[in-house]
Amino acid sequence: MPEAHLSKPIILLCNTRTGSTAFGSALEASNGDIWFAGEVFHPDGLFVKWLEEHDVSALSFFLEKQRVLGEFLVDCSARYPNKALLIDVKYHDTLGLMPTPALYDFPPALLSAVRDLEGRVLHLKRKSRFDSAISQVMAGISKVHHVRVGESLPDFAAQLGQVVIDPLALARQIRHRIYHELIATRQLINSGCKYIDVYYEDIFVENESNALATLEAFLAFPVRLDKVVHRKIGAGYRDIIKDYESLRKDLRQLEEANWPISLLV
Repeated sequence: MPEAHLSKPIILLCNTRTGSTAFGSALEASNGDIWFAGEVFHPDGLFVKWLEEHDVSALSFFLEKQRVLGEFLVDCSARYPNKALLIDVKYHDTLGLMPTPALYDFPPALLSAVRDLEGRVLHLKRKSRFDSAISQVMAGISKVHHVRVGESLPDFAAQLGQVVIDPLALARQIRHRIYHELIATRQLINSGCKYIDVYYEDIFVENESNALATLEAFLAFPVRLDKVVHRKIGAGYRDIIKDYESLRKDLRQLEEANWPISLLV
């Protein structure tokens, strides 16, 4: 990897249940020059610890978010100077991190800091919001959010039996995902940050796609994505969720409709 790119952070921006952990981990495992730092802005993540270590007060952060975030990204990059920093940022990450008034300008401040460092943003999406929405609902029911390499997939049939999903709750989850994605896209456009849309379905496919070539061209350095053992937790949902096919058919029709914004809030 050219040295000029090592200090430029890469942000993996996405909604929950979008496959960012699998994608980031696969990139790190396949490329020795990428460090996947994970969800650093989670309330239990690296950023909160960094704020404490550097004695950054809540007021200082509130008034100078862009500067503080820039310094944090530079410090993270310096931890492994021979690797490119890849950070997983969820749309909702800031919700437990700071007082409500600070929420509205946190994402723009982060994106501006990334822009100033000449970084990049990979906006990871799912083509099927139904799949990610039902995954979110089932994660809340099963309490299983991730399966590590080497672990067996849960036996949901034995653990949960037949599961009934409220169609309205699922529709609401899809609507919120569309709404949050629209907000994130607008923030990306306004930030002037360089970004690209990456679709989960184009990455984890059986057949080759041009997604990797597009990713390489965007990042401007060689990227490999070796075939990894990616076992979808949701593989067994179809068998245990009552009326699964009916839910999928009805909610995909809603998903493909152009809902007015007033219906999404």
